[in-house]
Amino acid sequence: EISFFNKAALVNFYMEDHEHDTLIYARELNIRFKVFEIFNKKIRVTDIMLDGATLHLHRDSTGERMNITDVFNNYQASAKKVDEPKDLKKPGAEFAWDINLGNLSMKQTDFRYLDDKSHLDLKVRVPSCDIAMNDLDFKKKLFNIRSTDIDGADVRVDLLKRIPQPPVKKDTTGGFQLLPPGFKVMFDKLALSNSRFRLNDHNNDTILPNGIDFKHLDLSAITLLVEKGKIADDSLLANITSLSARERSGFVLEHLSSNAKVSAHGVTLDKLNLKTANSEIGDFLSFSYAGPRD
Repeated sequence: EISFFNKAALVNFYMEDHEHDTLIYARELNIRFKVFEIFNKKIRVTDIMLDGATLHLHRDSTGERMNITDVFNNYQASAKKVDEPKDLKKPGAEFAWDINLGNLSMKQTDFRYLDDKSHLDLKVRVPSCDIAMNDLDFKKKLFNIRSTDIDGADVRVDLLKRIPQPPVKKDTTGGFQLLPPGFKVMFDKLALSNSRFRLNDHNNDTILPNGIDFKHLDLSAITLLVEKGKIADDSLLANITSLSARERSGFVLEHLSSNAKVSAHGVTLDKLNLKTANSEIGDFLSFSYAGPRD
């Protein structure tokens, strides 16, 4: 159902990637427009409501292709053929549409990021998520978010088994990326409640009987408040106002606050305040590693 030009309601919306696998699916997608000017390439969306949605991102084993990037590139190439005179077509022209989004609400949403190069499989189940935007700029590849409230998220990270390979030439494609190349996310506030995080390294099947097993983590009752964050390339910078959680080993994190930087090669916690039932750590903590698998 489409009412030109202020709202659209789609049922069983589906988009596939270049491999004909699911890229985006939504049982129900409702969109409300404030401005819809096709000829001026301008769209102002006040609200998007997703119910029963699935988003599947996939990076191939070479590290050079991501399915959502291919879709955007193909769309831009098609748009140029239709909209631009032959003598105005130029390689590398910018995304021409002016798109602005107000609010995004998601119910019962599944997100998956499969990275064949890094042997990483990330799955996120979100029963409820409300996002309010400051700005959405596809030309600058920028998502500027005012607030995000998530309740009941279930995050699972699987580090997939690696098969020993003969030495290869030096890798120049880069390691693990949080976002497609060139994209940035900025946010004023992120609130997470009643959530769970699990990590399993399938290259190590032994689970420690006592204490925290960092290769087989299971954190529950997670409550998190983060302010002034930025995600770009392989790095996350944010002010963690409060974090609490319980690990299956029995360890309880009562409180953590810090100015944090997390990347593919290290974690730095400045102005740290960490409290458990029997200990307290403050000031500064930093450690480095070769990659996310460490």
